[in-house]
Amino acid sequence: MKYPKDTKKLLFIDIETVPVAETFEELTPTMQEFWRQKSSYIAVDQAPELTFPSKAGIYAEFGKITAVAFGFFRENENYELQLRIKSISHPNEKIVLEELTEILTKFKSDTVLIGHHIREFDLPFLCRRMLVNSFPLPHLLDLQGQKPWKIRHLDTVDMWKFGDMKKFTPLTLLAEIFDIHIDEVPDKNLIYKLYYQEQNQAKIAEHAQTNVMLTAQLYLCLQSLPRLKSENIIIL
Repeated sequence: MKYPKDTKKLLFIDIETVPVAETFEELTPTMQEFWRQKSSYIAVDQAPELTFPSKAGIYAEFGKITAVAFGFFRENENYELQLRIKSISHPNEKIVLEELTEILTKFKSDTVLIGHHIREFDLPFLCRRMLVNSFPLPHLLDLQGQKPWKIRHLDTVDMWKFGDMKKFTPLTLLAEIFDIHIDEVPDKNLIYKLYYQEQNQAKIAEHAQTNVMLTAQLYLCLQSLPRLKSENIIIL
């Protein structure tokens, strides 16, 4: 089947984040107070010491990036669509962001970033952490001051909404109902455990790669296009 030309302009992306410290007690007194304030809004009945490990990693002010995976479509010699996936993973956030910046600058300006919950999470988190670490924003992430409807990047959460304003649907749930194979059981604390308890960066990278694969397959389903054969998903 011939896929639309714009398919090759897509760059699927997923980030994995963790709290900036393993425990609340490791924060500076000032940051502890800021987290107390934050925690009082997001988990009223829980102590900030308990909410920090599970919640802090989703906020750029209290979290950091430990892995990024991205994927793009290309045709093989038989004109079949392939998804090629690469990941960057390191306990040092600056190393991850430096390599990602180098990669993103190589993509053309008409490249469209796409991910699941990318508009509300991945892109803002990436931009904020790049600035915190003194990295200039690559052209694909230069979104400051742009009106939401002028941002070209795509979000599979929005594609699934059809105007519905309810909370977003998890990627793993959509993978299940579209019968996209997944081995992992959802675990909201998985990345925290892999980073701080097991120091398993390879597994974190693998998780990010899986999310990119699921998002790409979901995108094809939402466009009523044939999904990829397993042999056409290539890990670089």
